[in-house]
Amino acid sequence: MWRPREADKSVSGPLLKMSAQAVLAQTVGVEHVYLGLGAKTVPPSGRLRLVLDAADGAGIQQKVDEWRRALQQSREAWAQTAPSLAPLLDSVSVKSSGNRETIEFTVDRTFASNLERAVSELLASIFAGLGGGREPGARPSVRAERIDTEAIAFTPAVDAAGLAAYDAAAMFAEDVDQVHGPFGVRLGAMRVPSVSDSGPELDVEAFAGAVPNLAGGGERARLFVDSVMSITAQEVLRPEPCGRQRNGLASTFTDSGGRRLRATKTVRLLAGADPRTVGTIAGHVELRLPTRVETQRAARPTPGATLAAHGATVTITKVDGGDVQYQITGARDRVLAVRALNAAGQPLASEMKMSSDFLFGDGSTARVQYAGIADTIEATFVVSEQSLRWPFRLTDLSMTGGKPGMPLRPTTPDFRPYSVQALRRDVLLPNPFELSLEKAHVFFNTRLEFKLRSPMLPNFEHAFTVGRLAVKRIELKDGTALTPPTPQQTTVRFGGSPRDGLLTTSLYVFVDSKIPPESIKAVAGVLTMQFPRSIRTLRMDELFPGQRAETAGLAVTVTARGRRALTLQTGPGGERLLYVMLTDADLQPVMSFSPSVSEEQDGTWRFQLTPQGVAAHADVLVAGDLDRKEYPFRLELK
Repeated sequence: MWRPREADKSVSGPLLKMSAQAVLAQTVGVEHVYLGLGAKTVPPSGRLRLVLDAADGAGIQQKVDEWRRALQQSREAWAQTAPSLAPLLDSVSVKSSGNRETIEFTVDRTFASNLERAVSELLASIFAGLGGGREPGARPSVRAERIDTEAIAFTPAVDAAGLAAYDAAAMFAEDVDQVHGPFGVRLGAMRVPSVSDSGPELDVEAFAGAVPNLAGGGERARLFVDSVMSITAQEVLRPEPCGRQRNGLASTFTDSGGRRLRATKTVRLLAGADPRTVGTIAGHVELRLPTRVETQRAARPTPGATLAAHGATVTITKVDGGDVQYQITGARDRVLAVRALNAAGQPLASEMKMSSDFLFGDGSTARVQYAGIADTIEATFVVSEQSLRWPFRLTDLSMTGGKPGMPLRPTTPDFRPYSVQALRRDVLLPNPFELSLEKAHVFFNTRLEFKLRSPMLPNFEHAFTVGRLAVKRIELKDGTALTPPTPQQTTVRFGGSPRDGLLTTSLYVFVDSKIPPESIKAVAGVLTMQFPRSIRTLRMDELFPGQRAETAGLAVTVTARGRRALTLQTGPGGERLLYVMLTDADLQPVMSFSPSVSEEQDGTWRFQLTPQGVAAHADVLVAGDLDRKEYPFRLELK
């Protein structure tokens, strides 16, 4: 890499740009950088070499001396937490020759043969927060104790014949189309293709209540979609011999709260398939039910303590207050759960869990932070299990199922043309909009928070978007100013009800994370408000994925349809889509809460609606043309 300081001009690849910037952040006056990796398979060995050519030999020498000290500190830490990795640091060679520094790592046969253990120790060290440990003799940090009130109580013996059927009437249970044993199944959604060479996508969903001895689902409960047939008895499921999410793979169940389980399997149809002609969806649910289990406990365990049964071993590597780390090797699927108990034998609630499979070999490592002091570690093992299978065949694909209840009938808002000239006539102010900069803080990037107040103008209370806020200049307290290459902006929408005759909304604009919030003095930009001079209604029936209609030069496409979801999409100019009125098969209004409106970088607009009933028709209100009025602003941070 020649002249890293000029990487923005001379390096085309984004990863190389990042590497150059990383080098510059750690060194001064680097002219050339070389990174090379060589490897041999017989005998197993390898070498990683970093060569730095510097204009300032003294500066680079000082930096290398700092690296040597850091390596020695890492060597001492790794000798305790990852002894198999320590020899890697022993192999580091740092050589100086004038203004050139060469750093090499070498891996020999011994280290390569012990790679599995070394990688496992590395993962455990990462979870432990290498370099962030406590000083010897320091007391562990303990969080206030909380008991896991939803912890599963494992049953020593379970009879599969006694499993309760799925109850869709239970509290918080999902509506389903069919019930098969403890599972309920339904078609959840249809979407337009997400890849160019496939047809529409279907989401098949399955749910279960509390299944005995099934903690969190996982590979023990799986959902398969085996076939999708058209109404003419033609197979339309797309053949997919490979791919991480291919149609033939199962979807595993996950915990959805309250010991309820949920799985969603997405499948793709043949290219050109019409979602309206899908006749049946066939599949099955598999369950490996633990019919006998046993539990082992280790009180006040020390690193290296093990809990083993039926070919599985849980090795405890650390217990420090509520910080617990362990590894599972052998027949891992025999381990149902590992959890920590307090001194009274109650399960502690976990606040964080990280886990990973071994990179090499069969095993996994995990770190869990519990709320309280882990006095005992408990592991539950499967002694015996029974494989169960429930086939299903969905034929009602209308996605209209639902619990009976009081229908929500909205009040149809009144939309009418309203121009800037009418605004000047009705509001005798040069700027009737009150904009304030509330605060700036870090939220991934630096986030600027604005508040906008508006008088009650026609269409504003209900329209999906009424304008745009653009930040064009950021003034800093040191007297400098930053101008983004493209204005950072967000759309304006009033979602709440008026108060004291005013509409109020909060607006958020994200700017470069390198701008500390405390350094900002003022923000300048433009508030652009829009007013429809004419309004047209676009009627859409059936609302199937792929349906497209156009009016006044704006095309609207249905891209997804679910039980309580409807997504519409437009190209550039989506700000002209003012509102969507939904009606059912009897043309009665259907309530839909505030939509999620997003504008993508390519100009695409998406409108995600949540109808609270079965929407059969949509009347889309589109502005034929828009009046726009710009209001420049400069706001100082409070």
